[in-house]
Formats: sequence, C-alpha cells, structure tokens
Amino acid sequence: MKTINFFHQTPSFAKLAILLLIANVLITTGCDNDCSDDGFHDETFGRTAWASTLEALIPMGSIRLNNFNTAPDGTPIGGEFCNFAAPEGCVNEQNSNSGNFCQGAEFQFKRPCDSHIDFVIGRRQFDLNVPRVGPDSRYKIYINDINSTNLSAGSQDRFLRFSVDFESDGREIRANCYNNFFCFAGVPEFELNNLHIDILLGITAENNAITYDDVQVVVTADLQNAGLCQDNLFAAFCGDTHEIIFSNLRDQITNQMNDPSIKDFISNSITNYVRAQLSLGTRIIRRATILGESLILNIEC
Repeated sequence: MKTINFFHQTPSFAKLAILLLIANVLITTGCDNDCSDDGFHDETFGRTAWASTLEALIPMGSIRLNNFNTAPDGTPIGGEFCNFAAPEGCVNEQNSNSGNFCQGAEFQFKRPCDSHIDFVIGRRQFDLNVPRVGPDSRYKIYINDINSTNLSAGSQDRFLRFSVDFESDGREIRANCYNNFFCFAGVPEFELNNLHIDILLGITAENNAITYDDVQVVVTADLQNAGLCQDNLFAAFCGDTHEIIFSNLRDQITNQMNDPSIKDFISNSITNYVRAQLSLGTRIIRRATILGESLILNIEC
C-alpha cells in the first residue's frame, strides 16, 4: 500500500493558494489602478486593431447621388427642357408641384429620394434638393446618376475620414432654364470628372455608441462645361454656377450626414463592427476619440 505523506503535500497546496491570492490581488489592483471609481478606464487601440474593422465595413458600401428623373436615353421624364421649341417646358418647370415628392419638392424633372448610402447592415435613402443658379436664379441644377467606385476609411487629426471616388460617365450635372427670355439659348450642362469627396466625422460616443459630433466635407472635381456654359456668347449667363454647384454638393452631403436617421445608421454600422472586431462585448462605451492613428475608448472595465 502506498503511503501518502500529507505533510509533504501541504506546501503544494499552500503554493497554489498563494498563487491564487497573488493573481486575485493583481487583477483587483490592476482594475483599481486603471479604472476610475465608477469602473471605467481608457483603452487605446492602434490603427491595425481598429481601422481594419472599418476597412472591412466600407468596401461593402456604396453611395449614389441622383435627383434627376431621366429615361434610359438620358432625356428627362415628364416633359421637355425649356427651349424655343418647347416653351411649355419653361412654364411647367417654374410651376410644377406634384404634391407627392418628399420634402415638398416643386421641380418638374426631380426624382425624389433616389440617392442612397449602403453599408453592410442595409441601405439608407435620402433626398437631394435642386438649387437655382445663374443670374436671377433662372437655372435649376439636377444631379444625374453619380455612383461611387471606391470607398476607403482612415483617420485625419481627430476625424474619421471616409474617402469616396465617383465614376466619370456622361453628363453628371443637368440643368433646365425657366421663365426667362434667354432660355432659347439652351441650358448649362457639366461633366464632373475625377469627383472625389472626403467626409470627415469628428468621433465621439453617445448613448453607448460610437458616433460623431462634427462633419466636414471636402469636394474636388474637374468640372467641364457643356451646353450653354461653354466659352461662347452665352457663357456670361451662367454666372457663378461652378461655385454654386460645388458648395451645394458640400452642403447637401453635410446636411445628410447630420440627419438623425443617417447619423444613427452610420453610428450603428461603426459601433457594431468595432464591438465585434475589438471583442468589446456589451461593455459600456462612455467616450471615443481619435489621437493620431489610435482610437481611444473610455470603456467599462
């Protein structure tokens, strides 16, 4: 019969107990040192840890900008553009109001709510307005079927940056003249080549989600004149159309990014992916900031 020397085994149990005690002290002390009294602390995630979550999300998305109701051949649906051969187009464009357009649009050739932003969790549609440009605001400017070809994500200062490149195909800016003597000369049209948009979102946290509290939009493109605004006798009638088009595009994208439903849509997309990729579980996120290329979360221990 094998005799077990209980006394000989005692140090092993003692050592185990000591190790468990030390481990418990270390764990407890670590949380006390790292966390505030309310149980939160800052965790810093380098770019390789957090940016990959967005880079996985963004390629699945797309952006479409359109408010022009056009047939497959490019002609406007619902009537003719205003010119000497179609004087009814001048009157209809001025007075049109279907009553069914979202946000009370009153433009004959407008296709409402036909723009969208896609992320992996779904699609969010939105409406683009139709600005008036030129002397006496005689031209209504439509955005015609501009689709993204590439989206990427990164950081810039304290901002999360979405960079979007768009296709250059056809006449992206269409316009119609109305109720003016000079409409017989035709309408301005533009091609937007190399359209690139940077959307900068100032990261923060709200209601346990990563969201943003500041939006900045930078639009660059080569705007090529076509139609009336080419270098000819009638170019002077186009006025400051170029700057109006760019500033309107910036303003509309900024307004859409600040729209509560789109803001929630984007915030949920970011939060869900960051939580999953960084294994945050259900821990409460109290603050979120970007410093350099690091994401800093003030999060529950």
